[in-house]
Amino acid sequence: MKARAASSTPTADLRPETVVAALFESLLGRAPGDQMAAYVQLLETAGVAGVTRHLIGSDEFRARAPDAYAVKLPDLSALMPERYRQGGGES
Repeated sequence: MKARAASSTPTADLRPETVVAALFESLLGRAPGDQMAAYVQLLETAGVAGVTRHLIGSDEFRARAPDAYAVKLPDLSALMPERYRQGGGES
């Protein structure tokens, strides 16, 4: 019987600091800096979902992705002109 070769599959670094840094980079485009300790603590109590919710609820995230919160409404007067008066005339 042949012995199996050791797996060459890379292992993920799941230390809390690495997870926090990855979330900051992917959501805010920056390193956590002096906020690392606070977010590691939040990660330990609220998990990845809690940290993610906190970051995407921040003003900084909203400033980076303003279009994600914009609702684009259709121009109903162009889609259904028969229902809209033209020229702003009489009632």
